[in-house]
Amino acid sequence: MAIGAAISVVVGLLFWPRGARRELARGIAGFYRAVGTYLDHAFDRVLGIEEAGGADAARGLTIQARDRAAEAFDAFLNEKAPSPLDPQTAGSLLSAGNQVLLAADLLDVVSGRMGYEATGCPDGARTVHEQVGTLLAAFLRLADQLAFGELKQDSARVSPQALRGAALQCLGHWRTDDQAGRGAPAVVIAAEWVQNLARLEDGLDGPVAVAVAAARAPWWR
Repeated sequence: MAIGAAISVVVGLLFWPRGARRELARGIAGFYRAVGTYLDHAFDRVLGIEEAGGADAARGLTIQARDRAAEAFDAFLNEKAPSPLDPQTAGSLLSAGNQVLLAADLLDVVSGRMGYEATGCPDGARTVHEQVGTLLAAFLRLADQLAFGELKQDSARVSPQALRGAALQCLGHWRTDDQAGRGAPAVVIAAEWVQNLARLEDGLDGPVAVAVAAARAPWWR
């Protein structure tokens, strides 16, 4: 029995979970997926593609996912075990999700309380919507990496030139057509947020790679 117990201990140590590092990576992956869905709804509303309603449910799920990620982050900090993932890098991943959440909230204010929607400039809205799809695909790729999914090739990058062109087109349309109303400002605001969030996403490749490597590392490292 003593030998059997010793073997059980050794096997248990060898297959010990990677602890809070793995749960943190998975928690942030879930947060990124949820906030990406909420952001998609928020952009669609500003761009006149979706009526109000879907964003509220998506936000509720995002808050739940954020809280789970925050709990995983607290557990990671309290584990106090040697880790290749430092608290600053881990915190930056959680902070990035919160910044995306804030952006979605602000976009919801723009379309909801302020009443800006891009229905008066459909061509520009269509261009920005395409770039939103590119942005969201990049965030989903990061979430897949954090959840230890199949690594995909780098997705396409957001085009600042396309966004600027859409904004200028709508502003020009606004000057010559009073019926364009609040469509041009909506496109300009949406285009600016796509660029801001694309810059945020560009800075996450390194921290995500560190977090994934740490989560995959043996427990004793």
